[in-house]
Amino acid sequence: MSILSIFDIGKTALLTNQTAISVTSHNIANVNNPDYSRQEVILGVKAPIKIRGGYLGRGSNVDDIRRSYDKFLTDMLFSQESLLGRSVILKDIISEVEEFFNESNREGLNSVLNNFFNALEDLSINPSDMSKRIVLINRALELVSEFKDMETRLEDILNSVNNEISNAVGKINSISRDIAELNKKINQLEADGVSSANDLRDKRDSLLKELSKYVNINYYESNDKIFYVSVGMRNIVSGGNVSEMKFLKSSQRSVIKVENIDITDRITSGKISGLVTSEDLIKNEFLYKLRKLFGGFANQFNLIHRNGYDLNNNTNVNFFKPLTNIHFEVFSQNGAITSLNINDYNALKFDEYYINIKAGNIYEVVNKYNNQVITSGIYSSGSTISFDGIDVVISGPVADGDSFLISPLKLTIKDAALNIQNPEEIALASNVNSPSDNTNLLNLIDIKENSIGALGNKKIYDFLHDLTSRVGILAASANDNLSFDRTLYNEIFNRKSVVQGVNLDEEAVNLIKYQRAFEAAAKVIQVANELYETLVKLV
Repeated sequence: MSILSIFDIGKTALLTNQTAISVTSHNIANVNNPDYSRQEVILGVKAPIKIRGGYLGRGSNVDDIRRSYDKFLTDMLFSQESLLGRSVILKDIISEVEEFFNESNREGLNSVLNNFFNALEDLSINPSDMSKRIVLINRALELVSEFKDMETRLEDILNSVNNEISNAVGKINSISRDIAELNKKINQLEADGVSSANDLRDKRDSLLKELSKYVNINYYESNDKIFYVSVGMRNIVSGGNVSEMKFLKSSQRSVIKVENIDITDRITSGKISGLVTSEDLIKNEFLYKLRKLFGGFANQFNLIHRNGYDLNNNTNVNFFKPLTNIHFEVFSQNGAITSLNINDYNALKFDEYYINIKAGNIYEVVNKYNNQVITSGIYSSGSTISFDGIDVVISGPVADGDSFLISPLKLTIKDAALNIQNPEEIALASNVNSPSDNTNLLNLIDIKENSIGALGNKKIYDFLHDLTSRVGILAASANDNLSFDRTLYNEIFNRKSVVQGVNLDEEAVNLIKYQRAFEAAAKVIQVANELYETLVKLV
C-alpha cells in the first residue's frame, strides 16, 4: 500500500467531516423553523482493498443525509390541525351570534317583548286612552325592528361565512398547485434513486400542514414515487397534476365539489367544515327559530286582534301585516308553480316544505326540518295540493326526483310591518260601540301565557328561552372544544419537535465532534505529506 493511499484516506475523512459540519450548521440555522426536520449525516466505510494478510480500509464516505421524520406524529399533527381549524371557526362565529342573543348585554328580544306586553297591560286600565295606544304602537314598531335587526345581523354573518368558504376553497387550490410543483422538483432531484430532497420534503409537509387547516386530508406516496393528496376520497393532487376544488353557493346549503363529485359531507374537520357547520346552524336553527318565533307570535296576535272592535267599530282587522308572500324554489326541468297562497291562517305552521315527486307521479309533502311526511297523493297537473293552511298548484310534466321548496317562513320577518296606521284602529273591545271594553285586549295579553301551535305548542317566552339557551350552550361547547383541541395540538407538536426538531445543545456537541475529526483528518494529510517529502529526499 502506497503513501498516496494515506492521502486518499485523509481526503475522504476531510470531506465527510466537512459535509457533517455543513449539515450541522444547516440544522443550527433552522433551529427556529417549526417546519424543519433535523438532518443527520450517515457515515459509511469505503470498500476495503485486499492486501497480503487481509483487507485494508480506504476511509469513509457519506452514505446518506437522513431526515428525522415520524409519519405517525406527522399524521396526528395534520389531523389535529384540521380539528383545531374547525374549532376556531365555530368558536368565533357562534360567539358572535351569542353577543346579540345574550339578554344580559343589551336590550334584546326578551326586553322588547316585555315592553310590548307591558304596554298592553298599561292600556288595559283605560282602553280608550289615546296616549297609551300610541305607546303600544311604538312598542310594536320596536318589536318588529328588533326582529328585523337580528335577522339582518344573522344574514350578514351568513354572507361572511359564504365569502370565507369561497376564499378557503381558493386557498386550497393554490396550496394544491404548490404541492404539485414541489412533487415535480422532488422527483427530479431523487430520480437517481440515491439523493434525498430533504428540504423540499419539509416544504411539502409545511404545505400539507397548511392545507390541513382548511380540510381533513389523506396523503400517500406510491411505489413509483407518485405523491397523492385526497379530500373526501377524491384526489386533489396526483403527482404534478391538480384537480381543483369548486364551491357552489345555493339558498339551501353550500356545496364543495371535486371532479364534479359532491364531497361536502365528507369534509369533517378544518376551517371549511367549521364554516359549513356554522352556515347550517345559522340557516336551519338560528334564523329558522327566529323567523318561526315572530311568525307564530304575529299570526296568533292577528287572529285574536281580528275578533275585536276598534274605536271606529271596525272588526276583522290585522294588527301586524299578515303573511301573503310565500317564498318558493323549483327543482324541476318542466314543472312550475302556477299558484301559491294561504287558505287558513289558523292552520299555518311557519315551517318549510319540500314537495317531492316519486315514481308513478306520486307526490309527498315533507317537512324540511323533521323529514315528516305531511301529506301525499297522485300528482295531476293543475290540481291543488293543500297542507298546513297552504294551497299550491303545480303545472306541467314532472319526473321522478323533481322537488319544489315551499317556505312561508323565509319572508316572515323581511316583510313584517304594522298593518294598522292609527292608534284608534287597535281592536281591544269584544263588542261594538264599547270603547271601554278591554276583554279582547285581555285575550291579547294572554297570548304570552298560552301555548302556540306554530311554536310546537310552546309559549312565546319558553320558545325564546330555548333559542337563547341553545345559542349559549353551543357557544360554551365551542369554547371548550377549542381549548381541548388547542391543548392537544400543542402536546402533539411538542412531541413531534422532540423527534424532528433541532436541539442546540446536541448540535453544538456535534459541531465540536466533527470539527475535531476534520482537524485530525487534516493532520493525517499533513503527516502523509511529510512522509512523502522524506521519501523524495531519499531518492
